Amino acid sequence: MRAILTAGIRPLHCRRERRHKLSELNVGPGGTGIVGIVCPVWRRWFSVFRFQRSVTIAFCLSCLCWIGEPGCGLAARAQETVSQNADSTDFLVGKAFEEALAQNISVTWQAQDLRSGLRSVANVRRIAVLIDRRVDPSTELTLQVKSVTLRELFDTVAAELSLGVSQLENAIMIGPRVAMQRLRTDIEIASSQLVRHPAGGTRTSELLHRESLLWPDLTSPRELLDEISRRYDLRIENPELVTHDLWAAGALPSSNAAEILLAVLAQFDLSFVWSADLKSVRLVTQPEAPTLEREFTLRRGVPESIVDELRKSTPGLEIELRGRKVVARGFVEQLEQIHAALFPSRDQPDKRATGPKRVTFTFVVPNAPLKQFMEKLTQQAGYEFDYDAEQLDKAGIRLDRAVSLKMKDATPDELFKAMFDPLGLGYELDGLTVRLRPKSRTEK
Repeated sequence: MRAILTAGIRPLHCRRERRHKLSELNVGPGGTGIVGIVCPVWRRWFSVFRFQRSVTIAFCLSCLCWIGEPGCGLAARAQETVSQNADSTDFLVGKAFEEALAQNISVTWQAQDLRSGLRSVANVRRIAVLIDRRVDPSTELTLQVKSVTLRELFDTVAAELSLGVSQLENAIMIGPRVAMQRLRTDIEIASSQLVRHPAGGTRTSELLHRESLLWPDLTSPRELLDEISRRYDLRIENPELVTHDLWAAGALPSSNAAEILLAVLAQFDLSFVWSADLKSVRLVTQPEAPTLEREFTLRRGVPESIVDELRKSTPGLEIELRGRKVVARGFVEQLEQIHAALFPSRDQPDKRATGPKRVTFTFVVPNAPLKQFMEKLTQQAGYEFDYDAEQLDKAGIRLDRAVSLKMKDATPDELFKAMFDPLGLGYELDGLTVRLRPKSRTEK
């Protein structure tokens, strides 16, 4: 047993138990500092030898000689807890984390240093907030916001300091804009590589397992990497790329191996590459513009018009239209914006659907393409047009055909009949959705 006898210190029974502050013992002049623990069995042995102090001292010295072999000592300096279990934290995770970010908050800061201000908000709302090592946490900020969501508050704080915000799975990180923009995309790429990795299976499940990592003040990033390596049985091939630094206390609640690794490495502009057996990683320079590709199927509307709007609302995003499918390439946050725009949450009612029940139209359209008029109805009245472009092409129906319309106090049915009848198009009105199809011979 690699331990020395130091009364009053609880035993460590397994590697996953929380570590306690341990005492330091110097053995003689020039002796090596050794940290010790005690087991109940040793207490019983102490009682046997307690009858004579000299025997007890001789026994202890013999034990020290026995365990003082090279490499058997624990860390010489006392360290505080590095928590390993999600149950040991009080941070919100999952749905509760998302809901907390959506709750309103009012804040008034007067020459408030960044770290204290964020820590105060984080403690009250039980949200884990990290400040990138490249940001000066003593920066003072004067701020007053009323009734904004917690996420909007973080965005406002970051904007005031020309910084960016990255919303991880269960934590918020504030740092340089470019780095924060890349972070979640790097995490998504690394996690998806795990799922598709040929050496997956049990090993993939181990690396995707979520644990909480907490660390005290004056923890070095190399210590965090050592802890990640130990937990996930993951060797880091070139840890020397992470330079020495001392960090303030922080937490990453309920995170997998990729999230924890990249939350540390991104602060040094580093990323990593999985090994063939998923037993190690090699640190590499973080890609300048990591991108993901996702495909969205349009269920309604004019595809060309929708794509134009998406390009305007998300600059820098690559968008390609393939029939009624939109292929987008960009950062995770950009792709989430696209998804939210195309598929609004049912929890948030579509404002375009509200208004008076009776709607009439008065207008004049002098010889303009029908598709252009449809786009105007989408923008101004909220109507969405759902159709199969290939089906219309086969039927010889072209929506770019010029039409002339003059309507006064027309109902929606009267409007759509005037628009689509001349082209041989039938329609079905479902709320604000207009479904188009070629008319059958009997309908014509």
